[in-house]
Amino acid sequence: QLTGETQRVRGIEVGVTGSITKAWTIQFGYAYLDSEILSNPASTTAAENEFRGNEVAFVSRNSLGLWTRYDVADWFGLRGDLLLGGGILYADRYFVNSQNTSIVPSKFSLDAMISYEINGWRYAVNGYNLTHGLNYDAGFGNRALPSPGTTVLATIGKKF
Repeated sequence: QLTGETQRVRGIEVGVTGSITKAWTIQFGYAYLDSEILSNPASTTAAENEFRGNEVAFVSRNSLGLWTRYDVADWFGLRGDLLLGGGILYADRYFVNSQNTSIVPSKFSLDAMISYEINGWRYAVNGYNLTHGLNYDAGFGNRALPSPGTTVLATIGKKF
């Protein structure tokens, strides 16, 4: 953001990825960001510095993602991989201006997938935003770009 402001963002990000069993994997990530506008050195009046102490635009305080998948091919005696997966994405609300008057609301998405991989072929169906919540993908100016509602996507792919 080209505001001329002095801004500070402090926080922590952690992530864990691993296999619980040979068939079960999990990925988790979390970020906490504390943001603040410290000053606007180009300010010539007190009114221009009124944003001191406000949150920095476009910074969500908390965000997290959790994804897990399990290979159930052995349950059905199948060759290849039959993967079932699901997860969530969450992000706190954030402001889109230094005045902290325009807000993009928090985002929550519940997603799922099923795929079958064999002989270099992959057949998959993914579902996004399964709760059909009103989410936003981006904010700019004093506007927000809505995310699609519930979406189901089927794909076929081949590895060469």
